[in-house]
Amino acid sequence: MAEYLEIVITLIISAAVIAAVWLIYGRMVIPVRAGKGQKLYAIIHAQGAAPDLGSTVEGFLWLISSGRVHMQLIIADGGLDGESRKMAEILAREHSEISLCALADLTELIGSGTEEGCCRKEALE
Repeated sequence: MAEYLEIVITLIISAAVIAAVWLIYGRMVIPVRAGKGQKLYAIIHAQGAAPDLGSTVEGFLWLISSGRVHMQLIIADGGLDGESRKMAEILAREHSEISLCALADLTELIGSGTEEGCCRKEALE
């Protein structure tokens, strides 16, 4: 009976260590947090055929859904082809965290999300 108790305790301790390492690793990989009165944006500049757009967006969505980062994801269309544009539209429609805009409209989209309503265009180029 003591052998089973030792096995159970060993499994519980192992699970606790793995969970602690996972949490610490998560904090090291994603140390970004928005401060009070701040918003975080992730901008994906996509152009032409963008076959990896879906996997890139899914990676950001995992970070958002896991609670690691609270941000707005923006897909900036710099001339996507038809198929990639459809994929971006579907992603934006299905997820409230995603916005799709033309590259030229990026300044306005970010500026409208701030209290002052301003954004320096030079900073985005």
